[in-house]
Amino acid sequence: MVKKRSIPFRLYLLIPVLFMFIVSSLIYIVLGSRTTMRTIRASQETLAAEISTSLELSIDRYFGTIRTIADINNDLFSSGSLNTLDNRQLAQVFTAQIKNVPLLTFVSFGRNNGEYIGAMRTLDTNELRIATALHSEGGTFKTFVSNPDGTRGDLIPGEHRLFDATQRPWYLRAVQAGEISWYPVYRYATDNKLGIGISAPVYDSMNTLLGVYTVDFSLHHLSELLRTRELGS
Repeated sequence: MVKKRSIPFRLYLLIPVLFMFIVSSLIYIVLGSRTTMRTIRASQETLAAEISTSLELSIDRYFGTIRTIADINNDLFSSGSLNTLDNRQLAQVFTAQIKNVPLLTFVSFGRNNGEYIGAMRTLDTNELRIATALHSEGGTFKTFVSNPDGTRGDLIPGEHRLFDATQRPWYLRAVQAGEISWYPVYRYATDNKLGIGISAPVYDSMNTLLGVYTVDFSLHHLSELLRTRELGS
């Protein structure tokens, strides 16, 4: 006859304790996991809010800088300190502005006869250039190396198309508005990329329109700013 093994009394006492330990451990793990997930979600939401706020501040500063340069040029033209007919002076002032404010892509002036003089920053290499479309040079859009003093250097090889400043979106917007104002996104005549900015008409003492100046930046530069700020946050 086989003897039945009796379970030690001590084990009877341990079984409920072990059971409660296992149950309490599972409850702790579940609750702890939920708490961790809530903490992670809260951290993600906080980080997203901080990044959003940082980007908003960057964009505000970006657009504020554009407006400041536009206001400065408005004062220069209004006071006569900037001569609308002096190609050399225009090129030097615009080049200095675009050099000292990396956010800018174009700073330029279009005359009421369609001529154009401006400083620009290349999108791929960030090099400074001077761009002109003058009747004395065939009215085609040409870009030149910018000398250290802001004057035209060597001509950049390329296709030189006829260019009429009075038909550009920024010019038409300024004439229509009659005052300094933002113009909508448009395509550059140089490389078909997108840009946006501020333009304003310039009048003489008889209220005759002399032309339109513009302060412009590319959406490429804006996207690079946002990407850099997001990665740095």
